[in-house]
Amino acid sequence: MTIWDRVWQRKPVESASAPLPARSVDEGHIGYLRGLLFTLKEFEVFEELTDLLIAASRFDEAAIAACFVADGGYVDALARLDQPLDTPETLALAIAQLEQRGAVSGEYEEAANALAELLYRHGLLDQLLTRADPGDGTAGDHFAAMRAADVLIERQRTGEAIDVLLAQSANSGAQHAEVGQRAVALLLDTGRFEQALAVLCDRADSGDWDADEQCARLLVEHGRLRQLRARADSGSWHARQLLSSLLADRSDFVELRERADAGDVLAARRLAEALAANGQEDELRRRAATGDRAAAQYLADLLIADDETAQAACILQASSDAGDLLAAELLDQLNMEGNLQPNVSQN
Repeated sequence: MTIWDRVWQRKPVESASAPLPARSVDEGHIGYLRGLLFTLKEFEVFEELTDLLIAASRFDEAAIAACFVADGGYVDALARLDQPLDTPETLALAIAQLEQRGAVSGEYEEAANALAELLYRHGLLDQLLTRADPGDGTAGDHFAAMRAADVLIERQRTGEAIDVLLAQSANSGAQHAEVGQRAVALLLDTGRFEQALAVLCDRADSGDWDADEQCARLLVEHGRLRQLRARADSGSWHARQLLSSLLADRSDFVELRERADAGDVLAARRLAEALAANGQEDELRRRAATGDRAAAQYLADLLIADDETAQAACILQASSDAGDLLAAELLDQLNMEGNLQPNVSQN
């Protein structure tokens, strides 16, 4: 089923709540407007569509449409539902409809997001907390967790907001990384660095690439070189990258060589870059001869700069024969354009 088909065929969810008097609507026209909005992103039809849906008491669909438009940049789109949902009866109906829609296969994300937005706009913190609670072995609702945190922060209860976000983050693993990121930001804003670092490390170890980068950067910023080394040794790509850069910037070539010789390709590249910058061609030759691809590439750069293209081609050919794809690409450049000087330092 295409996106258009799904949008066109979406049916209203029957609510267990007592229905309100509703005007009959042209389903074909609603489907047409829905297609224009959700598929073609013609936001100018939003008001007409929501007016029809609200008139039919289909508040769940109106709320989902409003969230879609809000995500498109019309941040005040949800305000269109404030007046229709200003009574306990209509608000309860809208909540019931969204809860039922969330139980339909393929509808959860849209419904949960819209429901969290409605609960937030109406200040229903208890309901947000209930939905966010990852109890009974469930993951909890990350939309509700984010909006519950908003309400708590607005009420000067930042510590509780952090607890809600941390609970959700711990149960979502590498999914919904924005929850963990928000928790970390609040921890740092409130001076809880050690806890923020622990959260980042846990998320990084669970596969969160952005958390791995932020964790490594925080370690560098706070001078935690020992912890940075430990994370680099445990396989963190960002820790290896930043540690190699730090060692090169400090001209600590002893440790940089040790890490390169141990198989750290990021350290090997920074070492080769530093050797080339200092004109240490002999060491680059020795390292290239042992199979160091970065050394071979930077050595070729030096040779080409000295108009020794034939030697550079030999170096690149040997590295290419050993499986170095970048060397093969540079060699192709030399073969096609004799005067071309590939800049391996940009790769």
